[in-house]
Amino acid sequence: MTIVDSDLAKPVQRLYLLHLYGRWLLTAIAWLLVAPWAIGRLWDDIQLMTEYFTWASVRYSLMFNLFPAYGFLFCIGVTVSTLIWHGLYLGQGISPREQFRLANQVKKIQIAGPKHILWKWVFK
Repeated sequence: MTIVDSDLAKPVQRLYLLHLYGRWLLTAIAWLLVAPWAIGRLWDDIQLMTEYFTWASVRYSLMFNLFPAYGFLFCIGVTVSTLIWHGLYLGQGISPREQFRLANQVKKIQIAGPKHILWKWVFK
């Protein structure tokens, strides 16, 4: 399942980095858009918790404000998954299965040619 064609090694690396940058961009957008909205919706509860903090108050403020709680869970989930995914890449590199999948995507981009949206980033 490793890449046999050495001509695809560089485009596969570029495509992987595009996926990585896309994940970090999604994480940043989530924290810039969703988290402030969730804080705004929970502002009254946060002010109350600054005076009388208990874990029960945290639990009930999140239980009775489900959408802001889901917003925070989304931000935290996207961040943790990106950190784990990036950490595995830094520690082990691209797995053979991922290389095979990316090589297939690179071949599809190559077949589509310059009209594909990722052409100019994958094939410089």
